[in-house]
Amino acid sequence: MVCPELRVAQCNNSLVKLRARLHAKRHFIAFRNEHVTGQIQSTKARTLIGQIGERVEACAQKYRHARTALIELSGEAGTVQFRELRPQDIQLDGDAGETDTAARKKLAMINAGRGARAPRNAPGESRRVMSWIWTAPGALDDEEARLHDSVRVEWARVHARKKRWEEEVMTLREEMRRVLRYLAWQSEWWHDHMAVRADVDCLEIAAGLRAYALKQADLHDRLAAFFERKWKMPAAEAARRLVALEAAALEEDADLAEFFSHLV
Repeated sequence: MVCPELRVAQCNNSLVKLRARLHAKRHFIAFRNEHVTGQIQSTKARTLIGQIGERVEACAQKYRHARTALIELSGEAGTVQFRELRPQDIQLDGDAGETDTAARKKLAMINAGRGARAPRNAPGESRRVMSWIWTAPGALDDEEARLHDSVRVEWARVHARKKRWEEEVMTLREEMRRVLRYLAWQSEWWHDHMAVRADVDCLEIAAGLRAYALKQADLHDRLAAFFERKWKMPAAEAARRLVALEAAALEEDADLAEFFSHLV
């Protein structure tokens, strides 16, 4: 039987991880806005921030499941400190409505230049509501240290992923080199074995064995040439062909779906 203390620990742990990942997300967004330029680097930064956002959502789902289980075990009275986690609660202090507020202020400045009066009902700093996850127990314990810890954790994960992909690339290149070496060795092996059956008296059989050995050697030579040509293709060209193949596959799937829809 699962005790309520386990669910309480799960809720607390999920909130701690949620706050840490939100801190890391804000840090990487600020770093991207200040230092990242160019399409390639911007795409990498956007992918990284998206992955952190997925971890934030995973922590939120884990908290919701643990809170639901705690309510079933202890009732509503046992979950007073764990409030319902809504989508608008998953944000850092100051993130709520930041885009809309900035847009309204910019529009007000434009209208002010045209002689119009800036709206008075625009929300200010005094009306901003902090999400309850930042006032929950444990949220204010050495917040600066938690920020640096969360950033270090995310950096370590990204660094480990980078090293793993570098290792995968090294392994793949070594496998490609060994495949070419093997095909060259196999072709040479067939050339060396053309005259092994010197004891065959029938000229037709000897000619057939020689032809078969030459055929196998030529097959391995052509395979090696094909792989080498493919593997020396520029990365941009390979990516373009891959995208074209995926687009063709999607189009074929759509045609099949349309065909079967007419049969129903």
